[in-house]
Amino acid sequence: MRGDLLHNFATITHCPYEGAATWWSAQVGDALHTDVAWTYPAPLAESLKVAGLVCLYDERVDMWFDEVPQPRPVSPFT
Repeated sequence: MRGDLLHNFATITHCPYEGAATWWSAQVGDALHTDVAWTYPAPLAESLKVAGLVCLYDERVDMWFDEVPQPRPVSPFT
C-alpha cells in the first residue's frame, strides 16, 4: 500500500460495532480518488483489535497479490 498517496479528508462514518471511521482519499497525479480506505483511530472497547489498521475499499482500488492483479468484487457498493 502506498501510504504516501493517502490523505485524510472530512468523511467520517459510524458503525455500531467499531465506532467512528475516518476515511482516506488517494491523490494520484492530478486525480483524486475519494474514500478508498478507512480506519478506526479510537474504536469501541469490544473492537480494539481494529485500532490503527487501514481497510481498503476493494471495489474502488486495484489490488495485486504476489504481483497478480485481482478482480474487483461486484457488490451493491460498486
